[in-house]
Amino acid sequence: MHTALTAIIVAAGLSFGVGAAASAEEPAVTSDTFFTNDRGLTLQSDYLEMSTPFGEATTQTITLTATQDLTFRAASEYPTPGDSFYVTRAGVCPGYFGSVAMKAGDSCTLTIVFTPSTTASYYGGPSFTATVNGVTTPIGIHLHGNVETVVMDGPINFGTVRLGDSETLQYTLTNVARYDYTVTELFSGLATYYGFSIAGTSCGSVLPAGATCTIDLDFAPIYNFEASTYVYSTGTMDGQRAYSNGMYTKGTGSEGVVGLTATPTVDFGAVAEGETANGVMTLTNTGEVRLTFNTYNGWFSNYSGAFALVGELPAALEPGASVDLPVVFSADGAEVGEQTSDYNVTGYTSAYTAANAQVSLRALVEAGSSPGDPVDPVDPTDPGVPVDPTGPLVPTEPVAPTPPPTPETKLPAVDEIVVPAVTPGDAAQQTQPASAASTAAAGSLAVTGTHDSVAGLSALLLVAVGASALYFGRRSRQANSAPAL
Repeated sequence: MHTALTAIIVAAGLSFGVGAAASAEEPAVTSDTFFTNDRGLTLQSDYLEMSTPFGEATTQTITLTATQDLTFRAASEYPTPGDSFYVTRAGVCPGYFGSVAMKAGDSCTLTIVFTPSTTASYYGGPSFTATVNGVTTPIGIHLHGNVETVVMDGPINFGTVRLGDSETLQYTLTNVARYDYTVTELFSGLATYYGFSIAGTSCGSVLPAGATCTIDLDFAPIYNFEASTYVYSTGTMDGQRAYSNGMYTKGTGSEGVVGLTATPTVDFGAVAEGETANGVMTLTNTGEVRLTFNTYNGWFSNYSGAFALVGELPAALEPGASVDLPVVFSADGAEVGEQTSDYNVTGYTSAYTAANAQVSLRALVEAGSSPGDPVDPVDPTDPGVPVDPTGPLVPTEPVAPTPPPTPETKLPAVDEIVVPAVTPGDAAQQTQPASAASTAAAGSLAVTGTHDSVAGLSALLLVAVGASALYFGRRSRQANSAPAL
């Protein structure tokens, strides 16, 4: 496919005064004013881009026209056919590294033939000088030769796409050269980290000369901002590296509408010193996505601590949902007069988009009564109808205490009495009268015990004496009845 020939006229503009005499009085042109005033050679464009498919030539022309007398000289040449840029001349033009005098109205047409021998781009161009009134200024014609191998085409903007959704656009890749194109990479430089990906393609590993294939590019945004990617195709053609033109493609990720509103104002009214007042703030998620909160997402602009949130912010608020937030104002230690604060709260989406709301709070602290202020007396209460007093009760006679029961004395049976064995000498000791110490002890016991205790002890002593007498009587009879040795 050949590009239409383009003619760029490089004109030297010069305004003369009326008549030659007036012209002679004009000041000489200097190098500082050569391209900026209307008496010198003004170059309208010094850049020419030429494109052609690989293996084919393209031709374009440039015409220069003098608007005053000048000397035009060639400083560089491309004289050989087959050069990347082959330049031929027609009209009043300088020869090979030569110069020519141009009169006002003379023109020089340069015909440039671009014949690429590789798939790479070419840069170059002829250069000239123009001399007017002794001032010489260089004039360069800059040429860019673009070698076409495969051409990529398609839309450049996906527009706005909701997070979680995707959009697909189709691109074409056309081999405009006379050689087959072997694909190395369809979309080199594709920013997959932004959500761009190839969804499908009809391109195979080789794209024949003159053929076209399609590529479906998908955009599934990851972030809620504009993302872009610059892509081009790479491969080989006739054994040389080949590249398509590049395309800048973009798309914007969006979570939809994100919004948060709150009760505009909370007025606690008049609050006495040392007292507290309660209010309620209401938060509403007016957006289309879920908002989350934490403790640090809300704060009061008044740092005195007089205004405080009761409880915590909700962990999350679904679209369209509302929540009431109790808030308290404490006048304990607050200055008398109006107290104000803003409560600022921020909720975040899963992609960290912020939604903000603000509540204005107000309270009027009133002074309490001081200790020296008089206190109004309290009205006395009605004493009511008097009631007859009840007479004292007649005391009753005291009741004599009941004596404790007398313990029952149980004498052991004779057969139950166990008397330790003693010798006749022991018996004599047993029958001896009690010593003075024993008598004293018995007397002491009798004195300290009760009447019943003394009687019980006496009975026990009688039983013990009787048992001893029986025992020793039996022993005596046994001794008398024993045979003599």
